Amino acid sequence: MLLAGVGAGQTLQTTTVAAQASVSRQDMSVVTAVRNFIRLLGGTLSLAVGSTLINNSLRSDLSSLSLPSSAIAAIINDPTILGPNTPASELASLGLTPSQAGYVLSHGYTTGFKIVFILNACLACLATIASVFMIKHKDLTRGDEERLKAEARQMLHTGGEASSLDQQSSGSTSTKEVDVEKGNVKEHV
Repeated sequence: MLLAGVGAGQTLQTTTVAAQASVSRQDMSVVTAVRNFIRLLGGTLSLAVGSTLINNSLRSDLSSLSLPSSAIAAIINDPTILGPNTPASELASLGLTPSQAGYVLSHGYTTGFKIVFILNACLACLATIASVFMIKHKDLTRGDEERLKAEARQMLHTGGEASSLDQQSSGSTSTKEVDVEKGNVKEHV
């Protein structure tokens, strides 16, 4: 889990930046939302597939013990029944001995998690191959940076001049200097 968490954590911001860099500024919010939606949808689907694989592995081990379907359903719905603190009488009511419960608990889940791990490893390999061969380099700088800064300065200066005219009519004579890069407004009296 630690390895998966570290790996997933390192891809969260980089994929967001890559998605935003590949579209125009006006589409950035839409692309970010779609990227987050796809990530969450993938997590939801993989959780459902993983739990199905684990439950099927557990069901297969329980079926090999010739248990009735009602007992198998009860164990799948509440796997804590197989725990070491479950009384032998409760296990007997399901048709299990404590040693069989231990076997199913260790073998069924181990096999299920092994299958899920192999599936995830294969999907990670597929994603790596796809990223190496299908994703093209995209420069993160945009050609419109200077033009947008100039437009922002013009808008701020226009707004600053309107403010200073309002202040002049009220008796104050001040001008404003705007630093667009840092977001500072300096007022000179």
